[in-house]
Amino acid sequence: SETTCLLDPTSSSHPIHRLWRKQGRKTHKLLLKIKKSMDARSALADTMLMAVSTAMQVVPRRASRRLSDFSDIAHLTVEFNGIRLNQQQRKLIKSGYDRWRKKSCVSAGEWVHSFVSSKDYRLKEVMEREEETTRLHRETITHLLEMAVESLDCLDDNLGPLLISYTSPQGVFEEKAGFDREYWSRISEGMCQLARNFPSKTNKYETICAWRIVVLFICNKIEMGFNLNEKEPREGFDNPCYRTNQ
Repeated sequence: SETTCLLDPTSSSHPIHRLWRKQGRKTHKLLLKIKKSMDARSALADTMLMAVSTAMQVVPRRASRRLSDFSDIAHLTVEFNGIRLNQQQRKLIKSGYDRWRKKSCVSAGEWVHSFVSSKDYRLKEVMEREEETTRLHRETITHLLEMAVESLDCLDDNLGPLLISYTSPQGVFEEKAGFDREYWSRISEGMCQLARNFPSKTNKYETICAWRIVVLFICNKIEMGFNLNEKEPREGFDNPCYRTNQ
């Protein structure tokens, strides 16, 4: 009877249970509203999505609008355990990149450099002045991203040593005036933003987050190479994937 239900706290008709269900619906609506209102470029949103995509319980340290709050994830996924992309993430990356490449009139390296030029006038002048170095970087970035997409199951084995060697003296990515860590901070941002142009109708956020793990790997290896060339490593360049705390 109704009286029995009111007395029995385990009954689904008990007022407490009705209150819980009502509160649960309110909470669900609130979460949906928050999700819709969050800027797609918010670092908090990206960090949350990254944590889900890597199956890690990582809480961002601060809610910045920049994309440099992934230090915990960076060290867990790259420095200690190596890249760990699951089958679904690899499929999303390859499908998204291949479809973009077929439709795009420019290469990945050209797109990234165009992005950098639009964001930083000083670097735009540097790249226009140093045409040969810029061309070499543009072509190498394109090849690196294509190689990364084709070797997602073993990134470190296939690209790790190569990326580090590129930063050595006389290497393709040798650190020098104009092409320093500030330059690579912008390049990293451009590589991250590239995924936003993948023609993915579904799993858009998951694709972006998985792609950023690849960019994270590339940036980590390049920065590692820079540090190996110095007697006393400096603080890493502020790339949009994470900030290295020395």
